[in-house]
Amino acid sequence: MMTGQRQPPAELTIGVVGPHDLVERVMLSGAATPGQAPSATGPGPARRLVAAAYRGEQEAPDKVLRLGPAIDVFLFACPVPLEYARRAGVLRVPATCVPLSGSALFAALLRARADGRHDLSGVSVDVLSRGDVEDAFNELGIPAGDIHVREDPVGAAALAAFHERLWRRGQTSVAFTCLESVADRLTAAGVPTCIIRPTGSAMGDHTFLVTATRGSLSGATDGFRVPPFSDRARSELGIAVEVGVGLGRTAQEAEAHARAALARSHAAPGARGFALDREGYALVPAPRALATAPAGRPKGLETLSRLAGKLPDDGAHVVDAETAGRLLGVTPRTARRLLHTLVEEGLAWPLPPTRTPQPGRPRQFYRVITEKLARPSQ
Repeated sequence: MMTGQRQPPAELTIGVVGPHDLVERVMLSGAATPGQAPSATGPGPARRLVAAAYRGEQEAPDKVLRLGPAIDVFLFACPVPLEYARRAGVLRVPATCVPLSGSALFAALLRARADGRHDLSGVSVDVLSRGDVEDAFNELGIPAGDIHVREDPVGAAALAAFHERLWRRGQTSVAFTCLESVADRLTAAGVPTCIIRPTGSAMGDHTFLVTATRGSLSGATDGFRVPPFSDRARSELGIAVEVGVGLGRTAQEAEAHARAALARSHAAPGARGFALDREGYALVPAPRALATAPAGRPKGLETLSRLAGKLPDDGAHVVDAETAGRLLGVTPRTARRLLHTLVEEGLAWPLPPTRTPQPGRPRQFYRVITEKLARPSQ
Protein backbone atom coordinates (compact mmCIF):
# COMPACT_ATOMS: atom_id res chain seq x y z
CA MET A 1 0.00 0.00 0.00
CA MET A 2 1.35 3.46 -0.91
CA THR A 3 0.36 6.78 0.63
CA GLY A 4 1.01 10.29 -0.54
CA GLN A 5 3.14 11.02 -3.57
CA ARG A 6 6.29 9.19 -2.51
CA GLN A 7 8.45 8.28 -5.50
CA PRO A 8 9.88 4.76 -5.74
CA PRO A 9 13.59 4.59 -4.90
CA ALA A 10 16.13 4.37 -7.70
CA GLU A 11 17.72 1.52 -5.78
CA LEU A 12 15.89 -0.95 -3.53
CA THR A 13 17.90 -2.04 -0.50
CA ILE A 14 16.88 -5.46 0.82
CA GLY A 15 17.96 -6.68 4.23
CA VAL A 16 18.38 -10.48 4.17
CA VAL A 17 17.91 -11.88 7.69
CA GLY A 18 18.51 -15.56 8.41
CA PRO A 19 21.06 -18.26 9.26
CA HIS A 20 24.47 -18.01 7.63
CA ASP A 21 23.96 -20.72 4.99
CA LEU A 22 20.65 -19.34 3.74
CA VAL A 23 21.85 -15.74 3.71
CA GLU A 24 24.85 -16.87 1.68
CA ARG A 25 22.60 -18.65 -0.83
CA VAL A 26 20.45 -15.55 -1.28
CA MET A 27 23.46 -13.25 -1.62
CA LEU A 28 24.97 -15.51 -4.29
CA SER A 29 21.69 -16.18 -6.10
CA GLY A 30 22.40 -13.67 -8.84
CA ALA A 31 19.68 -11.25 -7.78
CA ALA A 32 22.32 -8.78 -6.73
CA THR A 33 25.98 -8.52 -5.80
CA PRO A 34 26.61 -8.29 -2.03
CA GLY A 35 27.00 -4.67 -1.05
CA GLN A 36 26.75 -3.43 -4.64
CA ALA A 37 23.89 -2.30 -6.84
CA PRO A 38 23.49 -4.65 -9.81
CA SER A 39 22.55 -3.48 -13.23
CA ALA A 40 18.83 -4.14 -13.39
CA THR A 41 17.87 -6.27 -16.37
CA GLY A 42 14.13 -5.98 -15.84
CA PRO A 43 11.61 -3.34 -14.83
CA GLY A 44 11.79 -1.66 -11.46
CA PRO A 45 14.68 -0.25 -9.44
CA ALA A 46 18.07 -1.88 -9.07
CA ARG A 47 18.37 -4.16 -6.06
CA ARG A 48 21.07 -4.13 -3.40
CA LEU A 49 21.26 -6.93 -0.84
CA VAL A 50 22.57 -6.40 2.69
CA ALA A 51 23.36 -9.52 4.72
CA ALA A 52 22.26 -9.90 8.35
CA ALA A 53 23.12 -13.45 9.42
CA TYR A 54 22.26 -14.70 12.88
CA ARG A 55 23.12 -17.72 15.04
CA GLY A 56 19.56 -18.05 16.40
CA GLU A 57 16.11 -16.79 15.42
CA GLN A 58 15.83 -14.75 18.62
CA GLU A 59 18.57 -12.47 17.27
CA ALA A 60 16.38 -11.32 14.36
CA PRO A 61 15.03 -8.14 16.06
CA ASP A 62 18.56 -7.03 16.92
CA LYS A 63 19.67 -7.55 13.32
CA VAL A 64 16.77 -5.40 12.11
CA LEU A 65 17.68 -2.61 14.54
CA ARG A 66 21.35 -2.73 13.56
CA LEU A 67 20.55 -2.29 9.87
CA GLY A 68 18.41 0.72 10.72
CA PRO A 69 16.61 3.03 8.26
CA ALA A 70 18.92 2.20 5.36
CA ILE A 71 16.77 -0.82 4.49
CA ASP A 72 13.71 -0.51 2.23
CA VAL A 73 12.38 -4.04 2.77
CA PHE A 74 13.37 -7.09 4.83
CA LEU A 75 13.53 -10.68 3.61
CA PHE A 76 13.52 -13.25 6.43
CA ALA A 77 14.57 -16.88 6.20
CA CYS A 78 11.18 -18.21 7.36
CA PRO A 79 8.13 -17.10 9.38
CA VAL A 80 9.80 -17.60 12.79
CA PRO A 81 12.41 -14.78 12.68
CA LEU A 82 9.84 -12.57 10.97
CA GLU A 83 7.44 -13.18 13.87
CA TYR A 84 10.21 -12.40 16.39
CA ALA A 85 10.78 -9.05 14.68
CA ARG A 86 7.08 -8.27 14.53
CA ARG A 87 6.53 -9.03 18.20
CA ALA A 88 9.50 -6.87 19.14
CA GLY A 89 7.97 -3.96 17.24
CA VAL A 90 11.15 -3.17 15.32
CA LEU A 91 9.80 -3.37 11.77
CA ARG A 92 9.30 0.05 10.18
CA VAL A 93 9.35 -1.06 6.53
CA PRO A 94 7.63 -3.85 4.56
CA ALA A 95 8.85 -7.36 5.37
CA THR A 96 8.28 -10.85 4.03
CA CYS A 97 9.84 -14.29 4.34
CA VAL A 98 11.00 -17.08 2.05
CA PRO A 99 8.07 -19.52 1.63
CA LEU A 100 8.80 -23.05 2.82
CA SER A 101 5.59 -24.65 1.61
CA GLY A 102 5.25 -25.69 -2.01
CA SER A 103 8.53 -26.66 -3.64
CA ALA A 104 10.52 -26.62 -0.38
CA LEU A 105 8.11 -28.99 1.35
CA PHE A 106 7.86 -31.23 -1.72
CA ALA A 107 11.65 -31.46 -1.90
CA ALA A 108 11.94 -32.43 1.78
CA LEU A 109 9.31 -35.16 1.42
CA LEU A 110 10.94 -36.54 -1.69
CA ARG A 111 14.34 -36.62 0.02
CA ALA A 112 12.89 -38.47 2.99
CA ARG A 113 11.11 -41.00 0.80
CA ALA A 114 14.17 -41.59 -1.38
CA ASP A 115 16.30 -42.10 1.73
CA GLY A 116 14.27 -45.20 2.56
CA ARG A 117 15.00 -45.05 6.31
CA HIS A 118 11.91 -43.14 7.35
CA ASP A 119 8.34 -44.36 7.75
CA LEU A 120 6.24 -41.42 6.52
CA SER A 121 3.01 -42.83 7.92
CA GLY A 122 3.73 -40.90 11.11
CA VAL A 123 5.50 -37.52 10.97
CA SER A 124 5.68 -34.22 12.82
CA VAL A 125 6.02 -30.87 11.01
CA ASP A 126 6.60 -27.38 12.40
CA VAL A 127 5.78 -23.83 11.26
CA LEU A 128 3.91 -24.82 8.06
CA SER A 129 0.11 -25.03 7.96
CA ARG A 130 -1.68 -28.36 8.22
CA GLY A 131 -3.41 -27.68 4.92
CA ASP A 132 -0.10 -27.26 3.09
CA VAL A 133 1.31 -30.43 4.66
CA GLU A 134 -1.73 -32.58 3.87
CA ASP A 135 -1.89 -31.23 0.32
CA ALA A 136 1.78 -32.07 -0.25
CA PHE A 137 1.32 -35.66 0.98
CA ASN A 138 -1.75 -36.09 -1.20
CA GLU A 139 -0.10 -34.61 -4.29
CA LEU A 140 2.90 -36.93 -3.94
CA GLY A 141 0.71 -39.95 -3.24
CA ILE A 142 2.38 -40.58 0.12
CA PRO A 143 0.10 -42.31 2.63
CA ALA A 144 0.37 -40.53 5.96
CA GLY A 145 -1.84 -41.99 8.63
CA ASP A 146 -0.74 -39.69 11.44
CA ILE A 147 0.45 -36.15 10.71
CA HIS A 148 1.21 -33.85 13.66
CA VAL A 149 1.60 -30.17 12.81
CA ARG A 150 2.51 -27.23 15.02
CA GLU A 151 1.83 -24.11 12.97
CA ASP A 152 2.64 -21.33 15.43
CA PRO A 153 6.14 -19.89 14.92
CA VAL A 154 7.46 -20.24 18.47
CA GLY A 155 11.04 -20.61 19.65
CA ALA A 156 13.43 -23.44 18.86
CA ALA A 157 13.16 -25.02 22.32
CA ALA A 158 9.36 -25.30 22.14
CA LEU A 159 9.40 -26.70 18.61
CA ALA A 160 12.12 -29.23 19.43
CA ALA A 161 10.15 -30.36 22.50
CA PHE A 162 7.05 -30.80 20.31
CA HIS A 163 8.90 -33.11 17.90
CA GLU A 164 10.84 -35.02 20.55
CA ARG A 165 7.78 -35.70 22.70
CA LEU A 166 5.87 -37.26 19.79
CA TRP A 167 8.88 -39.35 18.72
CA ARG A 168 9.54 -40.73 22.20
CA ARG A 169 5.88 -41.71 22.50
CA GLY A 170 6.21 -43.70 19.28
CA GLN A 171 3.67 -41.51 17.46
CA THR A 172 6.14 -40.37 14.79
CA SER A 173 9.16 -41.77 13.03
CA VAL A 174 10.68 -38.56 11.62
CA ALA A 175 10.48 -34.82 12.31
CA PHE A 176 10.31 -32.21 9.54
CA THR A 177 11.53 -28.82 10.74
CA CYS A 178 12.01 -25.46 9.06
CA LEU A 179 14.70 -24.32 11.51
CA GLU A 180 18.36 -25.29 11.66
CA SER A 181 18.39 -24.64 15.41
CA VAL A 182 15.55 -27.12 15.93
CA ALA A 183 17.30 -29.68 13.73
CA ASP A 184 20.47 -29.35 15.83
CA ARG A 185 18.54 -29.98 19.06
CA LEU A 186 16.68 -32.97 17.62
CA THR A 187 19.82 -34.52 16.17
CA ALA A 188 21.53 -34.23 19.55
CA ALA A 189 18.54 -36.00 21.12
CA GLY A 190 18.69 -38.81 18.56
CA VAL A 191 15.42 -37.88 16.79
CA PRO A 192 15.41 -38.61 13.01
CA THR A 193 15.11 -35.22 11.36
CA CYS A 194 14.63 -33.73 7.89
CA ILE A 195 15.16 -30.01 7.32
CA ILE A 196 12.78 -28.13 5.02
CA ARG A 197 15.08 -25.84 3.06
CA PRO A 198 13.97 -23.21 0.54
CA THR A 199 14.52 -24.15 -3.06
CA GLY A 200 15.63 -21.81 -5.81
CA SER A 201 12.07 -21.48 -7.08
CA ALA A 202 10.89 -20.49 -3.58
CA MET A 203 13.16 -17.42 -3.73
CA GLY A 204 11.91 -16.07 -7.04
CA ASP A 205 10.60 -12.54 -7.58
CA HIS A 206 7.40 -13.41 -9.44
CA THR A 207 5.13 -13.81 -6.41
CA PHE A 208 3.47 -10.93 -4.59
CA LEU A 209 1.59 -10.89 -1.30
CA VAL A 210 -1.24 -8.40 -0.83
CA THR A 211 -2.96 -7.93 2.53
CA ALA A 212 -6.53 -6.61 2.55
CA THR A 213 -9.80 -6.81 4.44
CA ARG A 214 -12.51 -9.30 3.50
CA GLY A 215 -14.90 -6.50 2.58
CA SER A 216 -12.54 -4.87 0.11
CA LEU A 217 -11.70 -8.22 -1.48
CA SER A 218 -15.35 -9.18 -1.74
CA GLY A 219 -16.08 -6.00 -3.65
CA ALA A 220 -13.11 -6.47 -5.97
CA THR A 221 -13.99 -10.10 -6.73
CA ASP A 222 -17.79 -9.93 -7.05
CA GLY A 223 -18.24 -11.90 -3.88
CA PHE A 224 -15.16 -14.11 -4.48
CA ARG A 225 -16.48 -15.25 -7.86
CA VAL A 226 -14.02 -13.44 -10.16
CA PRO A 227 -10.25 -13.47 -9.49
CA PRO A 228 -8.92 -9.93 -8.98
CA PHE A 229 -6.25 -8.40 -11.24
CA SER A 230 -6.21 -11.28 -13.76
CA ASP A 231 -8.46 -9.84 -16.48
CA ARG A 232 -6.90 -6.39 -16.31
CA ALA A 233 -3.35 -7.79 -16.32
CA ARG A 234 -4.18 -9.89 -19.36
CA SER A 235 -5.85 -7.07 -21.30
CA GLU A 236 -3.48 -4.21 -20.41
CA LEU A 237 -0.16 -6.00 -19.90
CA GLY A 238 -0.59 -9.17 -21.94
CA ILE A 239 0.45 -11.42 -19.05
CA ALA A 240 -1.37 -14.20 -17.22
CA VAL A 241 -1.69 -13.76 -13.45
CA GLU A 242 -2.59 -16.59 -11.08
CA VAL A 243 -4.34 -15.46 -7.90
CA GLY A 244 -4.92 -17.22 -4.60
CA VAL A 245 -7.02 -15.61 -1.87
CA GLY A 246 -7.07 -16.84 1.72
CA LEU A 247 -8.98 -15.78 4.81
CA GLY A 248 -7.78 -16.31 8.38
CA ARG A 249 -8.01 -15.26 12.00
CA THR A 250 -4.41 -14.01 11.74
CA ALA A 251 -2.33 -12.60 8.91
CA GLN A 252 -0.15 -15.70 8.96
CA GLU A 253 -3.15 -18.03 8.68
CA ALA A 254 -4.64 -15.99 5.84
CA GLU A 255 -1.32 -16.08 3.97
CA ALA A 256 -1.10 -19.86 4.40
CA HIS A 257 -4.59 -20.30 2.96
CA ALA A 258 -3.79 -17.94 0.07
CA ARG A 259 -0.69 -19.97 -0.79
CA ALA A 260 -2.72 -23.18 -0.58
CA ALA A 261 -5.30 -21.72 -2.96
CA LEU A 262 -2.54 -20.76 -5.37
CA ALA A 263 -0.99 -24.24 -5.19
CA ARG A 264 -4.36 -25.83 -5.94
CA SER A 265 -4.82 -23.58 -8.95
CA HIS A 266 -1.49 -24.91 -10.28
CA ALA A 267 -2.59 -28.52 -9.87
CA ALA A 268 -6.12 -28.09 -11.26
CA PRO A 269 -6.85 -24.59 -12.58
CA GLY A 270 -10.29 -23.38 -11.53
CA ALA A 271 -11.34 -26.74 -10.13
CA ARG A 272 -11.89 -25.65 -6.54
CA GLY A 273 -12.00 -21.89 -6.76
CA PHE A 274 -9.30 -19.34 -6.08
CA ALA A 275 -10.44 -18.27 -2.59
CA LEU A 276 -10.25 -20.34 0.60
CA ASP A 277 -12.10 -19.56 3.82
CA ARG A 278 -10.68 -19.65 7.35
CA GLU A 279 -10.91 -23.45 7.43
CA GLY A 280 -9.04 -23.85 4.14
CA TYR A 281 -12.08 -24.72 2.00
CA ALA A 282 -13.28 -23.00 -1.18
CA LEU A 283 -15.58 -20.05 -0.50
CA VAL A 284 -17.48 -20.46 -3.76
CA PRO A 285 -16.80 -22.51 -6.89
CA ALA A 286 -14.44 -21.05 -9.46
CA PRO A 287 -16.13 -19.60 -12.56
CA ARG A 288 -14.48 -22.22 -14.77
CA ALA A 289 -15.78 -25.02 -12.56
CA LEU A 290 -19.30 -23.64 -12.85
CA ALA A 291 -19.09 -23.42 -16.60
CA THR A 292 -17.90 -27.00 -17.07
CA ALA A 293 -19.84 -28.69 -14.28
CA PRO A 294 -21.83 -31.71 -15.42
CA ALA A 295 -25.54 -31.10 -15.90
CA GLY A 296 -26.60 -34.08 -13.78
CA ARG A 297 -28.00 -34.07 -10.29
CA PRO A 298 -25.51 -32.45 -7.85
CA LYS A 299 -24.08 -34.79 -5.23
CA GLY A 300 -24.99 -32.36 -2.48
CA LEU A 301 -28.71 -32.57 -3.17
CA GLU A 302 -28.95 -35.76 -1.13
CA THR A 303 -27.27 -34.06 1.83
CA LEU A 304 -29.47 -31.00 1.39
CA SER A 305 -32.59 -33.18 1.29
CA ARG A 306 -31.60 -34.98 4.50
CA LEU A 307 -30.93 -31.68 6.25
CA ALA A 308 -34.16 -30.11 5.04
CA GLY A 309 -36.16 -33.04 6.39
CA LYS A 310 -34.82 -32.47 9.90
CA LEU A 311 -34.65 -28.69 10.09
CA PRO A 312 -37.51 -26.85 11.82
CA ASP A 313 -39.96 -25.32 9.38
CA ASP A 314 -39.27 -21.75 10.45
CA GLY A 315 -37.77 -20.54 7.18
CA ALA A 316 -34.34 -19.75 8.66
CA HIS A 317 -32.50 -22.91 7.53
CA VAL A 318 -29.22 -21.80 9.08
CA VAL A 319 -26.85 -24.40 10.55
CA ASP A 320 -23.27 -24.76 11.67
CA ALA A 321 -21.07 -27.88 11.60
CA GLU A 322 -22.14 -29.02 15.07
CA THR A 323 -25.85 -28.70 14.31
CA ALA A 324 -25.53 -30.32 10.89
CA GLY A 325 -23.50 -33.17 12.37
CA ARG A 326 -26.15 -33.83 15.00
CA LEU A 327 -28.96 -33.81 12.44
CA LEU A 328 -27.09 -36.03 9.96
CA GLY A 329 -25.60 -38.37 12.54
CA VAL A 330 -21.97 -37.62 11.62
CA THR A 331 -19.03 -35.94 13.31
CA PRO A 332 -18.70 -32.13 13.14
CA ARG A 333 -15.60 -32.54 10.95
CA THR A 334 -17.52 -34.66 8.43
CA ALA A 335 -20.44 -32.26 8.62
CA ARG A 336 -18.10 -29.35 7.88
CA ARG A 337 -16.92 -31.10 4.72
CA LEU A 338 -20.49 -31.81 3.66
CA LEU A 339 -21.41 -28.16 4.16
CA HIS A 340 -18.47 -27.07 2.03
CA THR A 341 -19.66 -29.44 -0.69
CA LEU A 342 -23.04 -27.72 -0.53
CA VAL A 343 -21.33 -24.33 -0.88
CA GLU A 344 -19.28 -25.49 -3.88
CA GLU A 345 -22.45 -26.76 -5.60
CA GLY A 346 -24.42 -23.59 -4.91
CA LEU A 347 -26.71 -25.30 -2.37
CA ALA A 348 -25.57 -23.29 0.66
CA TRP A 349 -23.99 -19.93 1.40
CA PRO A 350 -21.45 -19.21 4.18
CA LEU A 351 -22.59 -16.41 6.47
CA PRO A 352 -20.21 -13.91 8.08
CA PRO A 353 -18.98 -15.34 11.41
CA THR A 354 -20.66 -13.92 14.49
CA ARG A 355 -18.42 -12.29 17.08
CA THR A 356 -19.03 -13.41 20.65
CA PRO A 357 -17.43 -12.35 23.95
CA GLN A 358 -16.29 -15.94 24.56
CA PRO A 359 -12.69 -16.80 23.64
CA GLY A 360 -11.87 -19.20 20.84
CA ARG A 361 -12.87 -19.61 17.22
CA PRO A 362 -16.23 -18.03 16.25
CA ARG A 363 -18.78 -20.45 14.86
CA GLN A 364 -19.27 -20.50 11.08
CA PHE A 365 -22.92 -20.64 10.03
CA TYR A 366 -24.33 -21.59 6.63
CA ARG A 367 -27.65 -20.77 5.00
CA VAL A 368 -28.75 -23.98 3.26
CA ILE A 369 -30.80 -23.20 0.16
CA THR A 370 -33.65 -25.67 0.54
CA GLU A 371 -35.48 -23.89 -2.28
CA LYS A 372 -33.23 -25.83 -4.66
CA LEU A 373 -35.10 -29.00 -3.74
CA ALA A 374 -38.33 -27.66 -5.22
CA ARG A 375 -36.71 -27.10 -8.61
CA PRO A 376 -36.32 -29.96 -11.09
CA SER A 377 -32.74 -30.75 -11.96
CA GLN A 378 -31.64 -29.44 -15.32
